[in-house]
Amino acid sequence: MSSYYLWPYFKAKFGPVALEGELNYAWGTITSETAGDSNVDVQDLDIYLAANVNLGMFYFGGQFAYLQGNDPGSSTRSGGITGQDGGTDWNPTLIMFNQDRTYYAGPIGGYDGTANASAMTNAWFGQGKVGVHPIAELDINASLSFAQADKSPVGVLNKTYGWEFDVAGTYKITNNLSYMLLCKKASLFFKET
Repeated sequence: MSSYYLWPYFKAKFGPVALEGELNYAWGTITSETAGDSNVDVQDLDIYLAANVNLGMFYFGGQFAYLQGNDPGSSTRSGGITGQDGGTDWNPTLIMFNQDRTYYAGPIGGYDGTANASAMTNAWFGQGKVGVHPIAELDINASLSFAQADKSPVGVLNKTYGWEFDVAGTYKITNNLSYMLLCKKASLFFKET
């Protein structure tokens, strides 16, 4: 049994443009406790790219993520089986795939009535964001996000997770204390067959 991981990442800044990205790729064989301690072939691919342009008082940017889903018809396991996922400290939205929301308010029900309490997996995700700093302590931003499943979950007709529009205002009171006001709107589209 052997498994291999490739995890390159980069961060770069060119004047007002900040870029970052990460690629997580795993392949090989692992012992799966859910498969009765048998060896399972794995292949898992996750990609993250983000760009932000800071124009002084105004900024804009976006991010993209792809997290490979597991194909139920394949003997090769993928989509988070190796522990690769979006990570619980990455909360790109206020509702979808937000671990803080899950921790403090409880999980959102999944497409089949099960709790969706983990980090992002099995998804194509895109987000655009704009913001303004009218004064140094105040940040007001809006984002529009879309997510869709990579592989259709069993018993689901539509692969679309949905759209989410978020507006947030944060006022920095001291170096380690900020006050945030949130407004969120999500449209989730999972339909069971």
